[in-house]
Amino acid sequence: MPVCDHPYDAIIMELDCTAIGISNVVAKEAVGRCFTKNYATANGIAQTGSSVGLIVFAPLVQLFLDTYGWRGTMLLVGAITMHSVASGAVMVATRQPELDQSNAYQTLPQTEHTNSSSAHESTLRSHCGSLWKFVSKNFEVGLLLNSRYWLVAVISCCNIYAYLMWIVYFVSQAQSNGFTLEEAGSFVTIAGVANLFGTISQGPITDRGVMSSWTLVAVCLVMSSVSYLASSLLTSFWPMMTSAVLILFSDGVLSCQMDVLVKQVLGVELLAGAFGWIGLKVTLLLVALGFLPGLVYDLTGSYTAAFLLIGSVQAVPLVPLLILRYSQ
Repeated sequence: MPVCDHPYDAIIMELDCTAIGISNVVAKEAVGRCFTKNYATANGIAQTGSSVGLIVFAPLVQLFLDTYGWRGTMLLVGAITMHSVASGAVMVATRQPELDQSNAYQTLPQTEHTNSSSAHESTLRSHCGSLWKFVSKNFEVGLLLNSRYWLVAVISCCNIYAYLMWIVYFVSQAQSNGFTLEEAGSFVTIAGVANLFGTISQGPITDRGVMSSWTLVAVCLVMSSVSYLASSLLTSFWPMMTSAVLILFSDGVLSCQMDVLVKQVLGVELLAGAFGWIGLKVTLLLVALGFLPGLVYDLTGSYTAAFLLIGSVQAVPLVPLLILRYSQ
């Protein structure tokens, strides 16, 4: 059955993904701006929905499909996501005090006459300058010239890419290693519980000073990278279960700590722009290279090389992480 058998389906999917992306950026920026203390804990609580969804949503959607069909399922899933409307409605923006401009200097109109061509060029230049200032201010274009932003972006993009590739290919890889579909499903379910535990536990660990964010991120990057590399070679039940648990536990920690690092490195005023630009880069990365593990499997007939690639991508963030840590 094709994913989109009608042009309207593709349009709806585009609008849906755009809305989710924008609301995700706004929500993450709001959490970062509101919680100056215990930010890691607050961020972990905010992201527990992802872990719960990993555990609950697959069987729930299957139940909806069996009971109501595709149309009823989409209506119910859409209704579940309507909570974002209520969440946005109760958020109150802090009004910035307006400056009194009554006594400020004002620009006097020029009395000299200029020819029409020079006046037109001056007006055009002024409009272009105003447009650039508007774009630069509202889209945080200056971040693209910030080397520290690029280091954080590499860390986030590689981590998200590796995790999403695991989500896409893990069940197929487990089946190719000799596990049944039910066993692969049990791996994902138990690993989802570990993801929830990692999401919740990382906050108290860093906020209470048990371990710094830098150290925790480095440990989880190494742990998840090794687990990615090993999972393609595992054929026994408990080692495979352990690998899946370590991968999703590490992702639960890293998905929250990435936001903490963005705030530490760039500051709260650049959070919205940073999250938005990172999300755009992740999208482009998935469009450009999301097929790569599948292509490697088609060429080699095995997921070993594909998961070695994913594990290598997960290890790349260690380099920019060390640069950020020791360049402060």
